[in-house]
Amino acid sequence: METKAFFKAHPGRFEEILTIRNDAIDNAAFDLLRALATTDVEWDMAMIQPVVEAAGAVLDEHKIGICHPFCEGEDETPCVIGADCKANCPYCERN
Repeated sequence: METKAFFKAHPGRFEEILTIRNDAIDNAAFDLLRALATTDVEWDMAMIQPVVEAAGAVLDEHKIGICHPFCEGEDETPCVIGADCKANCPYCERN
């Protein structure tokens, strides 16, 4: 089944992928912050998100694709079937 049809038929599946991938990304960024910090670091998305964005920029600069799933627009369309997906990820139907 093509990606678009699959995610339309199984909308909860994309949310599962979104949660798993984004938790892994956020946790990795938090782990990096904790490894670099000289004092305890509290979980704070205001600190985590810039680390994720910086890592994405470095990967982009080196022409390495990223997969950081998101929902776009008011109807919360999964990125893999929306207009804003720029990644070369395993879920994207453009691959």
